[in-house]
Amino acid sequence: MNRNLRICKYQSVPLRFINLLKLFIVITMMLAWQIQVYAQTDTVDVKGMYSGGSEGELNNAVKAAINAGTLSNTVFNLKSYDRYVITGPITVPAGEQLTIVALSRDRHRKPPRRRYCGRPAAV
Repeated sequence: MNRNLRICKYQSVPLRFINLLKLFIVITMMLAWQIQVYAQTDTVDVKGMYSGGSEGELNNAVKAAINAGTLSNTVFNLKSYDRYVITGPITVPAGEQLTIVALSRDRHRKPPRRRYCGRPAAV
């Protein structure tokens, strides 16, 4: 090692730059994660023919979500045992996701209790 080498005060600049770059990357990743957390799903209750809706209610709801740009963040709730008349094709744009869920009539009803006949088995 040469003892005559002088340490320049600018020698640590690359190290400072790397530390600032690391800090910038960490802050950027934290912000990106927070944006994903706040992207919540929206639910749309679509009326069927028996619920007072008209023909094409599902088509209109999907088109409205496509026009708003929120199709991938929207869940369309349909009622089971209801009729939904589709008036045309539903085309999902590339990169988007269509989520349709059929809710049961009995979703608020408690599950049946188990009833045991006789004595429980000995352990």
